Amino acid sequence: KTCALPIYLPAGLTNSPLGLITGTPTAAGTNVVVVTASNAFGVSTQTNVFVIAKGTQSIDFAPLDVISFNTVTLPLTATSSSGLPVTFESSNWFVATTDLAVAMINGTGTTTITAHQAGNENYEAATAVSRDLLVTKGFQSITFGALADRTADDIRAIRPDPNVDDILLNRSEEHTSELQSR
Repeated sequence: KTCALPIYLPAGLTNSPLGLITGTPTAAGTNVVVVTASNAFGVSTQTNVFVIAKGTQSIDFAPLDVISFNTVTLPLTATSSSGLPVTFESSNWFVATTDLAVAMINGTGTTTITAHQAGNENYEAATAVSRDLLVTKGFQSITFGALADRTADDIRAIRPDPNVDDILLNRSEEHTSELQSR
């Protein structure tokens, strides 16, 4: 028994000299293969149609950490089982926008970041995966130099209105006497 070669099979499949087709197809589509086989009893030709469906894929996208507004950008990491690139989308651009694999933080609140993979000629689109991103208020600090020592006379020089000075001095004297009595 022999099989006429070459037989052009879909990518990923191979044919043995005895006509055994093995392997895993790597490209979706419809492929027509004509096989001619012969033995002591004659020759036979057969047309075979291989319909290879698109593969399925999934997205792996871990939950996102809570971040503060001090975070300017947040790298986004997700992968598809097909190896095709993943894109991202934010539901609330007041909180964050996305560009490639980065979230740019715009404000506080919650947004949903969704990972997408649209598929191609060999893979169906993956089911989108969504993760909530919570952006909390940021932290701030104010730094200023040391203050010079001041006396009550300095306050009068700064605020010439006697009513204001008396109020400030009385509060200052009350506070000082409270501290001294403790």
